[in-house]
Amino acid sequence: MVKNLYIQEFSKYFFIVGGRDIEKFKYIFINMGGKYQKNFVRPTGEKFGGWLFLTDKKKEIQKIIQKNNHTPELENDLKLTIEILQKKIQVLESIIANKKLQINTEQHQYYENWIFL
Repeated sequence: MVKNLYIQEFSKYFFIVGGRDIEKFKYIFINMGGKYQKNFVRPTGEKFGGWLFLTDKKKEIQKIIQKNNHTPELENDLKLTIEILQKKIQVLESIIANKKLQINTEQHQYYENWIFL
């Protein structure tokens, strides 16, 4: 499953494909005319590696990345994550409802005591 690929503009004529999963695409990128460079530098000074492509190839590369980002495994992961979040929301909603009930009960008891004094 590919989750960590990104496209970054390099110049008017080139763009970079980088990320943790670029090694899985080595031969595809070579066949598409990409050149691997390991010494790109971010504005923060951090060095990173990536594949350099002519801008003409950008749509093709985007299709490859999108195709590999939407795998059944990823969809299953997303469904599982959604189910977990829904369960957590239910738990939080019940906690909130119980707290409101406690507050209302405490207020009611306070007013009952005040009325009978």
